[in-house]
Amino acid sequence: MDLSARHITPLDLVAAAAVLAVVVPFAAAGIPAKETTHQPRPVVLNMPAKLNVLDTPALPEDTQMAYAEWKAKLGHFGAFAVGEGTAYGWTDNYMTPEFAAARALDHCRDSGKGCKIIATMDYGAAPREDAIILSPKAAKAFKDYAMRPGAKAYAVSPWGGHGWAWSHKSTGMAKATAMANCNKHANNAKRLGYTQGVDCELISVSWAGRLSPEAVAQ
Repeated sequence: MDLSARHITPLDLVAAAAVLAVVVPFAAAGIPAKETTHQPRPVVLNMPAKLNVLDTPALPEDTQMAYAEWKAKLGHFGAFAVGEGTAYGWTDNYMTPEFAAARALDHCRDSGKGCKIIATMDYGAAPREDAIILSPKAAKAFKDYAMRPGAKAYAVSPWGGHGWAWSHKSTGMAKATAMANCNKHANNAKRLGYTQGVDCELISVSWAGRLSPEAVAQ
């Protein structure tokens, strides 16, 4: 975001969620038109996830312990699946509930049959329809990214990964590096057979160096 002395980027305060969403800024005076600072989607940091219990079957002791540990995490989109006997699988810190559930079922099916989701972690509706909610890990990285100098970019994958770059000579170079770093995670998903909806997207591109501290401090 643009932090020149001539312009301070405004914030989009999401009061209902008690979080701040970063909004699209404008380029600083004197910066070439191709080197604009922009944020394609509002970013929400540190929004607490919620536990949704869908079923309460009797569970073996080992599965009960794993389930309790998973619930204690409460970290971003996740799911817990159980199957016949001692089969179970879980996920957390995915960028979408669909991938979280799919991978939990995959893990469960590795050890048994009849797997189903019994609980999920999610946020309900986002504060804004076009907003993207970052996982705690991705939010921490985004705050670090926000303080870095030079041309930079930040990308995320629905699979759960993220990638970023900073101190480049142009936003074009920064975007290419951020996407390459992020796509390492997306490529892992493709190797597992997930080919739809795993590609990374840029959620922030900045030419002006440090973003506003108010925009990232929660």
